[in-house]
Amino acid sequence: MKTKRIRWIDIAKGIGIICIVIGHILRGTGTMIQWIYSFNVPFFFILAGLTFNKEKSLLDVIKTKAYQLLIPYAFFSLISISVFAILGGRMSSVSTDGFVTDEVLPNLLGAIYANSRTGLMKWNTPLWFLPCLFVVEVFAALIEKNLNHICRGGKKKTILRIVIAFSSATIGFGLFGRFLLDVVLPFHVEAAIILLLYFELGILVRDNMKIGYVIECISKKARYIICILLFVLGFSLVKMNWLADIRLMKFGNNEILYLLASIVNSSALIALSIVIGKFTVLEYIGRNTMKVLVMHKFPVLFFQALVPITSKIIIHKSDTVVGCFMAIIIAILSTYMCIVAGNITEKMVPWLYGKRGG
Repeated sequence: MKTKRIRWIDIAKGIGIICIVIGHILRGTGTMIQWIYSFNVPFFFILAGLTFNKEKSLLDVIKTKAYQLLIPYAFFSLISISVFAILGGRMSSVSTDGFVTDEVLPNLLGAIYANSRTGLMKWNTPLWFLPCLFVVEVFAALIEKNLNHICRGGKKKTILRIVIAFSSATIGFGLFGRFLLDVVLPFHVEAAIILLLYFELGILVRDNMKIGYVIECISKKARYIICILLFVLGFSLVKMNWLADIRLMKFGNNEILYLLASIVNSSALIALSIVIGKFTVLEYIGRNTMKVLVMHKFPVLFFQALVPITSKIIIHKSDTVVGCFMAIIIAILSTYMCIVAGNITEKMVPWLYGKRGG
């Protein structure tokens, strides 16, 4: 049975994935990349928490998420490693991620370990998100199982969830973000411990705010005002904190500022999605984020190799209107190419994207 899709969540996913592609195109430490990297990963973990099925058992979550996340990860890791092994240094010369080794064995080991901080996932760095999300989903299922044993519901369960979520983030920020910064765990567990907070926030919002009812109670004018205020506040927090990247366990000037900026900017994008209400193109992109995530590195490299002027503009003018505009155009075209290629292959082998046939 198909679950009913929520328009604003699909719109939010569509906006979010385009922002991720733009972030992977831009270079340097400019304003646009600072803003995108302040929320890009936490945003998707909040959305994943909003749609998390708490009724599933731990074993069901492991089986379902392994199929939906780890199978696409494994397949596109092998494809990406093969492409770089065949093309070798030619891909490294156009890649702005730095040198990419074309040796198969180290890259395969990097794929198995699934932590991009090893430097052995440059063949398709964005794939790190999938095993990390798998870990967080399993953590969340474990928390749910234990919370159900302790208490069935009510305020006690909510309070315990908040305590667990913030305790996990504190360990992540404090231990791995400061004292054990060089520790690189499989499946990006060090980042997952922090990202669990955002996932649990998504669950908390869904369970306690009755979002649909709240949206109906807020006037259209008030929604616009809230949206603008959130963007202004989020942008201000980003400028105070500077550039962050949770994948690399870098949180700008201050972990608390990063936490606030990520939550406020994620809230701003959710508010924008609610204000938009209906946008068929963004909804469609939002329903196909997996295809864009696993493949967008290749069209981006395609533009860098075959249209070198785009790469020059982005590298040298990344913090200008021209540079940002170029990145947006490439991101939109890359997204379109990924979805077209994904739709063709999905008809033949739907499991490539974590979907079942029929």
